[in-house]
Amino acid sequence: MNETVIYTCITGDYDVLTDPVAVDPEFDYVCFVKNSGKSPVKTGVWKIRQLDFNAKDPAVLSRYPKINPHITLPEYRYSVWIDGNITIEDEYFYRVIKEKIKTGTIYSGMKHWARDCAYEEIEECLNARLDSRTRLIKTLVFLKRHNFPKHYGMYENNVIFRCHQNERIIRFDNLWWEVYTGYTHRDQILHPYCLKECGLPFDYLLTPPFCARNHWSLKYADHTAGRKFYWHRNILNKKLNSLIKNSSENNFMYVCTLYRIFNKKNTMKKFLCAVAALCVFSPAGLKADEGMWMLPLLEKMNIKVMQEEGCRLDADQIYSINHSSLKDAIVQFGGGCTGEIISDEGLLVTNHHCGYASIQQLSSVEHDYLTDGYWAMNRSEELPCEGLTVTFLENMTDVTAIVSKAEKAARKQYRDSLNIEDLVKKAVLDKEQELRKQAEGDYPHCRVVFESFYNENVRYMIVYKTFRDIRFVGAPPSSIGKFGADTDNWMWPRHTGDFSMFRVYAGKDNNPADYSPDNVPYTPKQHLAISLKGVQEGDYTMIMGYPGRTNRFFTSPELKNLLDKQDIAIAARTIRQDIMMEDMLADPKVKIQYANKYAGSSNGWKKWIGMKQAFAKLDIIGRAEQEEADFTQWANENGKRQKKYGNALETIREGINAGYNANRIYTTTLESVYRIELPGFAVSFNNSVKTALNATENTDTLAAFQDAMAAIAPLYKDYSVSTDIKEAKAMLEFYRNNVEAAYYLKGIGPDFGTMDIGSYVNSLFENSIFTSEEKLAEAIKTMEPSKILKDPALMLAKSYSDVIMSVLPEISYSDSLLAAGRKAYTAGQLEWKKGEPSYPDANFTMRLTYGHVKGYSPKDAVIYKHYTTLDGVMEKEDPDNWEFVVPEKLKELWKNRDFGQYGSSDGKMPVAFLSNNDITGGNSGSPVLNADGQLIGLAFDGNWESMSSDIMFEPDLQRCINVDIRYVLFIVDKFGGAGYLLDEMTILN
Repeated sequence: MNETVIYTCITGDYDVLTDPVAVDPEFDYVCFVKNSGKSPVKTGVWKIRQLDFNAKDPAVLSRYPKINPHITLPEYRYSVWIDGNITIEDEYFYRVIKEKIKTGTIYSGMKHWARDCAYEEIEECLNARLDSRTRLIKTLVFLKRHNFPKHYGMYENNVIFRCHQNERIIRFDNLWWEVYTGYTHRDQILHPYCLKECGLPFDYLLTPPFCARNHWSLKYADHTAGRKFYWHRNILNKKLNSLIKNSSENNFMYVCTLYRIFNKKNTMKKFLCAVAALCVFSPAGLKADEGMWMLPLLEKMNIKVMQEEGCRLDADQIYSINHSSLKDAIVQFGGGCTGEIISDEGLLVTNHHCGYASIQQLSSVEHDYLTDGYWAMNRSEELPCEGLTVTFLENMTDVTAIVSKAEKAARKQYRDSLNIEDLVKKAVLDKEQELRKQAEGDYPHCRVVFESFYNENVRYMIVYKTFRDIRFVGAPPSSIGKFGADTDNWMWPRHTGDFSMFRVYAGKDNNPADYSPDNVPYTPKQHLAISLKGVQEGDYTMIMGYPGRTNRFFTSPELKNLLDKQDIAIAARTIRQDIMMEDMLADPKVKIQYANKYAGSSNGWKKWIGMKQAFAKLDIIGRAEQEEADFTQWANENGKRQKKYGNALETIREGINAGYNANRIYTTTLESVYRIELPGFAVSFNNSVKTALNATENTDTLAAFQDAMAAIAPLYKDYSVSTDIKEAKAMLEFYRNNVEAAYYLKGIGPDFGTMDIGSYVNSLFENSIFTSEEKLAEAIKTMEPSKILKDPALMLAKSYSDVIMSVLPEISYSDSLLAAGRKAYTAGQLEWKKGEPSYPDANFTMRLTYGHVKGYSPKDAVIYKHYTTLDGVMEKEDPDNWEFVVPEKLKELWKNRDFGQYGSSDGKMPVAFLSNNDITGGNSGSPVLNADGQLIGLAFDGNWESMSSDIMFEPDLQRCINVDIRYVLFIVDKFGGAGYLLDEMTILN
């Protein structure tokens, strides 16, 4: 037996164990297993040990030996944990471990590939739903309570070296297991905290930016995605390696070339860069109404056309890194909207629906800010919004040439190396790290990210500054800010005052700071001036903001699949939303509790309904099929093109077919039974305590349960048991009616196929302890822990989770095929249409779109004007319909024509207007600017007739719906009585 062991763990059917390519006799190899017997576990190099530990979650099972080698491997002095998806490819890895032992290192790991901050990791996990929201928020509170610093550092934890019998390491491992079982199940998040508490410094096994994902001595693969591809790739690599070892001098270089080509990930990179350059810088054929254009390229690509269309600004006035410009007044509001600064005291305006979640969180039955509206009459009345952030773009630099130069030099230097791609990747990462450090020095208090555009062909370094102390200043009542609600959503004519106001606060140095009463309003580099001149049809407009996602390269099979999944979601949400709305209308408390839940569900629901209609009316799929036929003909006309692109569409079709049924089951589950709230509470609670109770006999059960209860207690504020019971009955019925018997829920008691769902749900809610905070507290005091952990709500959650897990392998395989096909098809599209104007798909980076104020005709004999007025609000009034209730004060102002300086010359009060700017989700709240860059409105919606716009732009029909800034100021001043806010704005007549 050696004194050093390399070990891993395979639980469930998560990874396939493979032997290391490189094996060192000075190391032992141990694999802990506890699986269903379906995964092929090889025993060639690895010694298989059954894991003497029980937990229902396979991830928790694998973490136990990972975190506790002093318990599971007491006979060894040193250990090297390695995730099951990593293969040791080169003996260099062993030399690194031996060097660590030689120098007396007791703990070392791999630098996190993307982040150095536990707080940012929590944010990423929340966005990607990689762990329960409750556990993640509880972990965030834990770190803040212990004053854990930001950017302290982070390991990825897929490879860990330890002298695990060292007392300091044992203390560290015990602490790590304690926090892991009590908080988030993402083990890397609290790992830095444990290092700090135990006084262990960061020590990297591989010099950054190397990590397990990019070093030549290790091969990294996604856990389940593309398993089949990975298997074939390994076989071919082994054959090529064999050829290299046994080749003659004459064919050695030829075989090495085959090896490099096979393992090269971006063989099209140089070609696509050239194509992208042609597309990006060709001004021919630009349309003023289409395109989400990149700001740094305005001077080279857009400004001449923009000025011909009416813009009176230079590109430098819109975007500049040398002085303040319009971009300095535009922010990313929260995680998915846009806002703009409208005063030199940090005052910000965005849409009402963008601020909706924050307003709801601040509301109660006693202070219903959603229904009644709210206006702070001084700074002390501005309400802090916990968790809300505002992000400014500081700089956006094209680093393609710099990175390409580093890549070219590396290819020349390592042209004869077998691992050339790994060495080239390292050179690129080194260059990006060098650029990052320089930018972080130039831009303190900022974060630096690298983003790819034009399908990985253009690389930008982007610098952001995020402010964390944001306070609610005011918003109109929902009868104005949400006037028309679901009926008018996505529709024109529109009469919604969709706006809200917040203020950005900073530390005394004008830099980002956590909330403090001592913070002061932020002084921006630039704020937008406001024009009261109004709009006329044909006026030039431009919109700057953060559009989310477009898919304008989607193929017809992908579009059909998209509609199929949306049909499932539409059907399930229709049922669930009807239940929510019925209860919201019956009870003011439920209305507040479910306002944001309903809004979040209904917005996508109605958009998908509109998309389906638009697809049919505009023949979107037929047009995509025609383009694919033309593309195929073009590709087949040339042998080289046919070889590169000829199989792209077939690969996409194969990917869709491979995942069709799995995606259908997955969508049905997520849109129905997964939406029942009670099982979610049970899962959040049990995940906080279950592993702690299983770990040792001395666990403080009461403390663990009380901490878990504290973590989920905030969820009950926005929860109605009676509403959830109705939803549960309806969603279980929907699920049973829409899946095959093979996917029926198991382990919940009665047979799912024949049971009386109503009786089951009544029993579930009667017997579950998670229906209220009080019931849970009483259970913790009186019940045995084992009974709490077997709550029927948890059994239901486990049942539908088992269904989800069963289809994920098929989805992963499907996604791997789609990724390969999309990459080739997109590359072919760029070559096929070279010379035509091109803009990249939206990806939540700042863009600009320009166009004009313009009405439209949706069908024969129907012509829509470009604007609406307050007269239309009164015409739509319906006191018996909550969507169209009009406040008495607003009616009084209208009757008296008391519009002040905000009315138009014809005596009307403008409300909204149309433009033909190209926007999508994420642009909500974006400023609509006139030819001089002055604020004339806020973008808040698209129109019903062009719901297919994320796929294809429709110049004749696609319109952006905007609230007129004059209506915004009229409501603030005349209706809200907060006219003092106008004193800090720059208002031009």
